[in-house]
Amino acid sequence: MTETHIELLSELLGLDSPASSFSGEEIPEELRGTRYVDSEVRKPNVCPIPNCRSHCVVVGKEDLYLVTECDDGHTEKVPVSEQTFYDAEFGEVVRQVSNIADLELTEISSELPRYIHGSTEEGINIYLVVDPSDYSSTVNEICVSTLSNDSPALLVTPGGVIKNLLDQKALFSSGNLIYSVPFSLLENEDEIRSSLGTIKDIQDVEETLLDRVGDDDGLVRRINSNPRYILTELNHMRLMRLAKELPQHSGTRLERVAESAFGHLFATKMGAGGESDRGENLPDSVFYISEESLPEDYNSVIGVADEKSGKDAKFGDESVEGKHKNYVEEAREQSVAAEKIAHTFVVLDFDGHQDIEFFDKMSEVYADDEYMVVFTAEALAMVLSAYLAHTVSNELSLVKGSFQSVIYPLFDPDRFNDEDLGLTEIAREAGNQEEYEKKYKRRSDLLIVTTEVVEELIKHYSDSPKEVERILDTYYQPRVPI
Repeated sequence: MTETHIELLSELLGLDSPASSFSGEEIPEELRGTRYVDSEVRKPNVCPIPNCRSHCVVVGKEDLYLVTECDDGHTEKVPVSEQTFYDAEFGEVVRQVSNIADLELTEISSELPRYIHGSTEEGINIYLVVDPSDYSSTVNEICVSTLSNDSPALLVTPGGVIKNLLDQKALFSSGNLIYSVPFSLLENEDEIRSSLGTIKDIQDVEETLLDRVGDDDGLVRRINSNPRYILTELNHMRLMRLAKELPQHSGTRLERVAESAFGHLFATKMGAGGESDRGENLPDSVFYISEESLPEDYNSVIGVADEKSGKDAKFGDESVEGKHKNYVEEAREQSVAAEKIAHTFVVLDFDGHQDIEFFDKMSEVYADDEYMVVFTAEALAMVLSAYLAHTVSNELSLVKGSFQSVIYPLFDPDRFNDEDLGLTEIAREAGNQEEYEKKYKRRSDLLIVTTEVVEELIKHYSDSPKEVERILDTYYQPRVPI
């Protein structure tokens, strides 16, 4: 494919109508007779005489003319050039793009008039958008397919749409999965190969790590491609359970999602424990809050997490003896020098006052600096949402130096019960509310984290003096001449 071919084909793709068939006037001379277009003479079926719309047939050919005769008896000569149409061979274009990108093409499929799709041995898909009039919905479809299959893509587009494309791709958080290039820039072969090589290298590393984790239902891959998908899952998990769209006895989905959420916030061992280790008495996940990411007067915490995927937590059915006692004892014996142990639960909803009753049973097992933390799925989603939102996480980090320091009170009762934060004044909704609140306030080692608690914590630090900001401000002050 020469530079001239690239330029001329780019112009064809830029036409406002579905670009699959062109008249002779629309096809430059340089493309005629090439592998990129195929010509066809189409016989007229309507009389060419003005004001006559009768059916006609071709009865002969004279030099460069077709001779027609209509039902009303008109005979007319029509130039062959006016009846010659050119079909763009977009499959051949995709084949040439694969050569430019140094990819081994295995299959070409057509979704005309919108796009052509090429599969490659390297696992990178090639999409050639050929209908600018339906551009937005076409790109949406390609983004959805790419994220669903977690397969990188080279998206070749008409010129002049890259900025809009970036805005649209951002809605899907497609990250490194989709590399976009205007058709007119296909001549820059080294740049395309380099960018695709980087994408493939990243994919290979991710694939290696994902293989270790195990991911039969593809959930981890979807989360890996789009971290905000965690928020969608956490915020809708309870509704899916209530709508009976989750198997009653399957907790794997919430395990995976909560594990991924904790993994964004702290160091987490992915893919271990829970239903992925059936037959062994292991927690769903374990996370570690290192003192290295915290202020000097903060303690390290090891979190032993268990997810409750039922429509309510059913703490009344939980036995202290056995797994929960083992979870805490095992964490206690770990060589990791964690100063505190947070026995953590992620629940979809509560059931009466059973969280209080279960805590009272567990408190007989807990040693000093061991306690219980219960997150609602929506509260965990709110924490992660704040972390993923650059403006929020950066603003909070200006206060305490790191986002982890800001959310630390949610995992340490000494900080959680600080009167300045006001978190202990917020109790979840429960039957016989006044009685429940009295019980809850007497149990300082039970931390119930709801969205209201998270919101209060974020508001508190948002309004606090920004210690780190003062340090950064010095870099923007004019220097005093020496």
